[in-house]
Amino acid sequence: MAEKGEDRSMKWLLLLLCVCHLINVSDANHPMLYFTSEDVPKLRHKAKTTHIKIAKILEEAGRSLKEDEKLYLPPESFEKFGSRWNELYGNNLCAFAMYCLLNPQDKKAFELVQLYMDRMTSYPDWYVTSSRNVDQVPIGHSLTGYATALDFLYPYFSKSRVKHYLKKIRTEVEALYQILVKKRAGWAKQFIHNHAPTNVLAMLLGAMVYEVHSPTTAKPWKDAAIGLFEKSMELYSYIVDGSCDEGVAYGSYTSKGITQYIYLAKRHFNRDHTKLRWLREHFWFFYATTMPGFQRTVGIADSNHNWFYGPESQLVFLDAFVLKNGYGNWLADRVRSAKPKNPPLARSMSQRWSTVHTEFLFYDASIKAVRPVLPSNTSLHTFHDWGVVTYGGGQYLKKGNTFLSFKSGAVHGEAVADIVNYKLLQHIVNGWTNFNAGHEHPDQNSFVFAPNGRYFVTEALYSPKHTYLNNVLTFAPSESSKCSPPWEGQLGECSKWLAYKQEPVPRGKIISVTMSADNIVHIAGESANAYREELGIESAQRSLFLLNSEALVLIDSVYLDPESDLLRASAYFHNIMHSFHPYRHLGLQGAQVIYPEGPYAFFWLRDDGISPTAQLYNQQANPSEYKDRTTSFVNVTYTLRGEGVTRMAYVFIGPNTKVQAVSFDKESNNDVACFKIVMNDIEYKITLASTSLPLDKRTKLLRFGGYATIQTGDTIRHMGLAAKPEPTNRCDVTDDVKALRFVRSLISSSNQTIMIEPEEEPTVATQTSSASQSYLIIVIALIFIYLFARRRSFSRWKLLIALMLTWCILSWYYLCGSCPQEVEVRRSVCEIVEPIESNDVHRPATVIIASLPGSGAELLESIFYNSSDFLYFTSDDVKIPRSTGVSSEYEACYWPKDRGDPVTAGWLRVMSTEPLLFLNNLPEGNSRIENLRRKLRQMKKKARFAVNLLSGYWNSKVTWLKEILEKNMRLIVVVRDPHDWIHSLTRDDLTGERKIEQARMRKFLLSKFTCLPPSVLPREFQNIKKGNDVERLSKLWVASIASLIRYGRSMQIVRFEDLVSNPEVASTKIYQGLGMTISVPQINKITRAVRSGDTRLGHEDILVEKSVGQWHRGMEYADAFVVERVCKNLMRKLGYL
Repeated sequence: MAEKGEDRSMKWLLLLLCVCHLINVSDANHPMLYFTSEDVPKLRHKAKTTHIKIAKILEEAGRSLKEDEKLYLPPESFEKFGSRWNELYGNNLCAFAMYCLLNPQDKKAFELVQLYMDRMTSYPDWYVTSSRNVDQVPIGHSLTGYATALDFLYPYFSKSRVKHYLKKIRTEVEALYQILVKKRAGWAKQFIHNHAPTNVLAMLLGAMVYEVHSPTTAKPWKDAAIGLFEKSMELYSYIVDGSCDEGVAYGSYTSKGITQYIYLAKRHFNRDHTKLRWLREHFWFFYATTMPGFQRTVGIADSNHNWFYGPESQLVFLDAFVLKNGYGNWLADRVRSAKPKNPPLARSMSQRWSTVHTEFLFYDASIKAVRPVLPSNTSLHTFHDWGVVTYGGGQYLKKGNTFLSFKSGAVHGEAVADIVNYKLLQHIVNGWTNFNAGHEHPDQNSFVFAPNGRYFVTEALYSPKHTYLNNVLTFAPSESSKCSPPWEGQLGECSKWLAYKQEPVPRGKIISVTMSADNIVHIAGESANAYREELGIESAQRSLFLLNSEALVLIDSVYLDPESDLLRASAYFHNIMHSFHPYRHLGLQGAQVIYPEGPYAFFWLRDDGISPTAQLYNQQANPSEYKDRTTSFVNVTYTLRGEGVTRMAYVFIGPNTKVQAVSFDKESNNDVACFKIVMNDIEYKITLASTSLPLDKRTKLLRFGGYATIQTGDTIRHMGLAAKPEPTNRCDVTDDVKALRFVRSLISSSNQTIMIEPEEEPTVATQTSSASQSYLIIVIALIFIYLFARRRSFSRWKLLIALMLTWCILSWYYLCGSCPQEVEVRRSVCEIVEPIESNDVHRPATVIIASLPGSGAELLESIFYNSSDFLYFTSDDVKIPRSTGVSSEYEACYWPKDRGDPVTAGWLRVMSTEPLLFLNNLPEGNSRIENLRRKLRQMKKKARFAVNLLSGYWNSKVTWLKEILEKNMRLIVVVRDPHDWIHSLTRDDLTGERKIEQARMRKFLLSKFTCLPPSVLPREFQNIKKGNDVERLSKLWVASIASLIRYGRSMQIVRFEDLVSNPEVASTKIYQGLGMTISVPQINKITRAVRSGDTRLGHEDILVEKSVGQWHRGMEYADAFVVERVCKNLMRKLGYL
């Protein structure tokens, strides 16, 4: 019995020791979320040195808590706590806890935080009573602060308190978990709505804190939270412009949670999302939307005057973990130093300190602040997914610093619209179920104008979703209007939240964004698809011309269907800060806002010279978040013509601008508007083509394929057209330097100037130059022959002859046998046919895209397939006929101009001149062909084709193609670094179907070098049959590209690497080379194709930015050496060396 008693005592002792050990382990594991106990002394040191500017804000929070306990402590009564929106208690608790951690000597502050926690613990739950079991966001805020404070101050709390705090965390996290798994709330399934990161981050923080003490209990909570965040990350990978559809204010709400999750995921879960493209672009979402002075932001969607949360925390996070270039720290410093102290711009009490703790933790003082430069190298920035363009973001408040924004896009952005419309990502998304665009506004074609940084035309900010509360158009009469009858606005209007669940997704479209060399800006948008189809609006176009920092001309053009019942249109112009006053100028009606330096005024006229009287509404109150918000606005109503177009022009000017005359010109008609304005003694003549005009008509009217020209004096600006290069005479290419300059002048896809002076020969990896290696091999070979000859007792003459022959053979092989001339270099008499190389932008084009298979030309589908000017197909979609079959595989044969295939010739002529007949004669049953026919009907049978010749079959036949298509042909040659191209065809790590496809492509590329008369094999291809696959492919690359450059005319060269590294610039440059402008949705399509991680080219890996330069990681040195030896001359001309 005594032994049993001793055994029992021993078991209890062991159990007690285990419990004590667990308690000690728990103590040792807190803090753990963002830092450990070992980091605390370092944090306290930073607070007194590098982070002092942020620590002062925390000190302000601690001081405020002590000075006004009643204001900042949660109320003793639960009824009072739940009687109003209560997020402030959780938000402020993070800052108070961080202050106590950094200042352990402040006992009073800690005691107050302890009381704070006790009161939060005493409540039965953290709901707002009026939204109990409906809105869990207040719980999310409270739980975030509560769990964070417990983790930060865990060692200072008594064990009994810790026990109660952990019990409370368990209760609240479990409640959120049940809602999440049962999807009983929107945030549980709407992955990128601001509620999701708020509540799920709270759940994750609570789970992680509790996991230290009970891993089994916390695991399902943590896994569920991580799972939802990871779905969010997948969706954000498609939103490649860094924007949030809910606008800047709610966007800061969302990114507050996203940045914290990304930090936690990398620190604790070995998940690194810092390379996410959305995150890398998210900085511009803060910078380009900040108005001059760093106190206000553009107010698109439900918005405050600026940010709800941060943005300093998000900005320093981006700099520390993503950008590392000083941009984030610079903007954070500007925002911090300009922070307003008084309403309405001052932060609310509930948001003032909510992210200061993470700002302190994320800030990297070693990164020097650097003033940002926009990616466009101008003052313009385009959010191509969001459908927003801004001018003048991120500037100081001073005269001349003007802000302009324009919004016209798809509801919830381009990516989500495509996901919903085309049923994409069905493994995680079920249509609109997983998205929430309720905070968006009916605001397609809306704008904001702040000349000299002054609020002139603004949004109405957070408000009911009425179209008239946005700077857009409404129409009347409408018998189906759900609000404001007889006026009807854009789809989704009339309630507290936007009614967004519609298919197809309502949308506007930014058609053109251009800037001239002297900084005149033109932006054009179309919003007809944002209105109900039954209204009969064929087109609702808005064009903005920023002529100088104080002068904006806005032209609205409305085209109605002949059957439309609409009679009137109304335009609205808001100012959230100031009242409008009546104004008249040149006999025209207007309105003005008064500032100390003078009035900011605007006036208007219809295209017949009539200036209707407007209604001015000042300080109209509208329901907002928790109280009414007022706005002043001008309402201009005018009659619509039943046939043709109705145009209204609005001229906005600042106090330093004097308008002396303004009128629509008599040359205006349904297709083109001619508007003249004399301003500060300068006459501007604006010629604006309808955005719905076919390419042929626009080109005829404007002498290029864009939408607007602006003339002052003898200077005509073709808005969007690049400076026309001087025509190049190929007969003047008399040496290699001029050949290099010529080839590089054809490269259109890069914004950077490629050095063209002779440089040191290129290297493979970090080794010596190819030429040096060649000489080394020659020397070694000569030494070997010399030693061999001595052993064999060769005579002196025989030895000398052997050495000379060896020298000549090896020198020719390595130094002279690399690549043929890709441009004919004139030696005496020039015999080049059509030697003048120029792009005639005054003539609409049929676009032919040529490339070697595997060069990435498929990416151009993104900018041509959805174009309103082109019908796009590939040689895989539509087989180009020949007398002997179809051309589906590579062939190098050259067709003389007058001796090609007659069947193909007839087919191409019909395509170029009779698109309807051409499409009707194509085989039935092909979905791509059916889409082309449907699109041609929408384009009113006026179209040009863009044909992508993917097989490479036609590369050597471009001379013949140009003979058939005549001057209508524009050639785009897509090239790729031969290292990567050859590596993709020879790499041995592929399996399955990808390996089979690779072998098939390599086989047909290297198999056909025999031509039957009258076709001939160009001289570039004469020597391809010799060597291994790498050498033969190298010769093929040189021969194919060289022949394209030699025989091609009216051409531009597009590098695959430019498409991948900077698709926005590359696609814009391609269209400029065609004499056209590219729409914002087209830019988004190609950018998403390149950066979403969802595109695969043939047998290759998923396309990512690392797809460029893959050969460095997988190609043998000897193979890379061969590629450079064969291709180096042409590679250098193309900027690859």
